[in-house]
Amino acid sequence: MNIDNGNLQFNRYQTGTIGNARPENVAANNTQTASGNAALAQAQEGQTFTGRIVDVNGSQVTIQMDGNMMLQARMAEAVNLNMGDTIAFLVKENSENTVMIQPIASDMQAMKDQTIFDLLEKNQLSPSDKNYQIAETLLNENMPVDRASMQKVLQQAYKYPDTPIQTLVSMNKMQLPVTEQTIAGFEQYQTNQHAMMQALSGMTEELTAYMSEPDSMREMLQVLSDAQDLPVLDADAMLQELEQTTCDVMFAQGAVSAGDQLQATDMTGNPPVLSAEQLTTYAEKFGMTEEQLTGLTKQLQDMHFDAQTIQTVLAKSDTTMQLANHLQALVAGAADKSMINAETMKEFFTSDGMKELLAAAVKEKFTLNPEKMQNPQEVSDLYKGIYEKMDRLMQQMSSHTGSSGEHLSESAKGMQERIDFLQNLSNLFPYAQIPVRMEGGDRNADLFVYMNKKRMQEKKEDVSALLHLDMEYLGPTDVHVSLRGTMVHTKFYVEDEESAKIIDAHMTQLEQAIAENGYSLTNEVIMREPTLHPDTEKNAVVKEMFGDDIEKSVKRYSFDVRM
Repeated sequence: MNIDNGNLQFNRYQTGTIGNARPENVAANNTQTASGNAALAQAQEGQTFTGRIVDVNGSQVTIQMDGNMMLQARMAEAVNLNMGDTIAFLVKENSENTVMIQPIASDMQAMKDQTIFDLLEKNQLSPSDKNYQIAETLLNENMPVDRASMQKVLQQAYKYPDTPIQTLVSMNKMQLPVTEQTIAGFEQYQTNQHAMMQALSGMTEELTAYMSEPDSMREMLQVLSDAQDLPVLDADAMLQELEQTTCDVMFAQGAVSAGDQLQATDMTGNPPVLSAEQLTTYAEKFGMTEEQLTGLTKQLQDMHFDAQTIQTVLAKSDTTMQLANHLQALVAGAADKSMINAETMKEFFTSDGMKELLAAAVKEKFTLNPEKMQNPQEVSDLYKGIYEKMDRLMQQMSSHTGSSGEHLSESAKGMQERIDFLQNLSNLFPYAQIPVRMEGGDRNADLFVYMNKKRMQEKKEDVSALLHLDMEYLGPTDVHVSLRGTMVHTKFYVEDEESAKIIDAHMTQLEQAIAENGYSLTNEVIMREPTLHPDTEKNAVVKEMFGDDIEKSVKRYSFDVRM
């Protein structure tokens, strides 16, 4: 078949030298390669052509076609190709972005088998199906196929028989320890179920549901609280003061004698406890909406707590968890003194307002706001705090025999295993997952720095990082940042034109912020092809860590040789 040169433009294509080409021939070889890539991109499915293998470098091969045009292709599977071999190829697929070619020589499988059997014989290993599969996978991952590597994977395969060989080989390639916990963590990343925010949201729901009883709430608040969350208000003193100021009547709104129980009543005629300004300030402080906080204060009014008491509790609470502790002590204390009955107390603790407050308090412990993300120590402290709380939770639940206690304990253990796996990853290269608390909802962020920790001291002039965010208005967004000297270059990868316009509209703010720190900025916004499977498609950070290329999703032509 004769493939003519065309004018097809590419976003990206690879060029390279052939064998040991002299420097003066490099430009000509690059031009030949670009022409060959462009020419083949116009081929129709089912067409054939013959090419000679002129270079083999790992999984990359260079094929010389008619007219001395060169084609660079990637071998999908290991096969024993020799320079000088002439092979017929079939154009298997020519989609918008990918041209797939496939050798049609009848003995290709035999060549591949012979390559692997020779390796097994060289390493004095039997040609069993398991050994064949391990050797084949090691070859495909460009890893050494020696006796030590083979035996290591084989032992792991027998120890974890349900784990795919591909998973074991990939984990060894990344130098991850192979245990039940790390296998589970690795597979979560492979299936896009790794997001810490998703697991933390599930844990928040479990903990909030568990705190539906007064005793359970007090117990769990103690488990989750840090030193700054402990109550600073004396609930007994506050209740005693309320009794005294109403002259033997418990609260000013009730006409009930001291010692009688007050029922929750509708206090819609009462003026609001908080001004508009106070409402906004406290809602932001405690991670609630203004409507949620208004509902909570109204519930307290309905139980005849006066405005001064409610305002004091809000003003003296420094954290959302501390506010939850104060309200639990105040309302439970009122029940102990027979100021309200047990049913009224239970209704308050199981109300939507209290559930929303508890959920906000737990999220406060499990997430960071964007301001704190600027300090790397905050991320480390966050995970250390979560790990310690999960430890305390498991210890607390060890004395519970009910199914809810067992389930919470299992969830806490699973959370610790997730953090352990993150630690394993961060030991290999700078990577962090950051559960972010934002006004529009909680989000998961992945950050990956392109630098092996072992080489961080060797080369400091160039640094690149990749950030993945799932944003409410932008959708899945990948940001590639590179730094050279004082020059910062950013690439924003988005999936639609509207997202690109939003980024462009705010780019001046980013330029100003970077300039204030002594750097200058250049920027690109790139629209990529939307993913067909958003629920299972790995984000760009995970792809990079596991050896993929972020720009594979950008429109371009690649040439795969399928065996």
